[in-house]
This record gives sequence, C-alpha cells and structure tokens, in this order.
Amino acid sequence: MMNHSSVAAAFDSLLKDTGIVLKTSTLEVAKYSEQRSLHLSAIAGQPGFDQALAAEVRNVAQFAGIEAAQAGDQTDALTISRIFGLIFGVLAAGA
Repeated sequence: MMNHSSVAAAFDSLLKDTGIVLKTSTLEVAKYSEQRSLHLSAIAGQPGFDQALAAEVRNVAQFAGIEAAQAGDQTDALTISRIFGLIFGVLAAGA
C-alpha cells in the first residue's frame, strides 16, 4: 500500500499537470483514499467487489470535489480519466 505522502505527491503532480484545484488538501484525499482502501481490502475476492471498487472511486472523487458531471465544465474528459485512474490505482493497490 502506498503511504500518505506518496499518494499526496501523486495527486499534487497530476493536479499541477491538469490545473484542477481540489476542495480539500491532497493529504486529506490521500488519507481518505487509504481508509476506503482498507475497507476494500476487507471485501477483496467477494462477490460485488468490482462494483464496490467503482463506488469507492466515485466516493474519493466526490470527497476531493471532483465529480464527473461538474468536471466537464472545468476540463476535458482525458483529464478526468487521468484523475479517476489515479484514484482507481491507489484504491486497487491497497485492496
């Protein structure tokens, strides 16, 4: 599992590249991601895990203030895909 500072650094780097501003700090997003990843690790391998992972990606994005419907106003689909991909990777790596 990635630690808070490396996850925050990954978010910082991506946000710098994209120009997106979060409603909360990247460290808080990293901590929240870790909490959700721990939950996912408890249910890994069980039926419905894929749906739970997808739901947690959306939860982390919402916590960070990134919602796909609203993000379209600020940036393009590729940028949103990169952000959601990073969140997915962090959560999946921890599970």
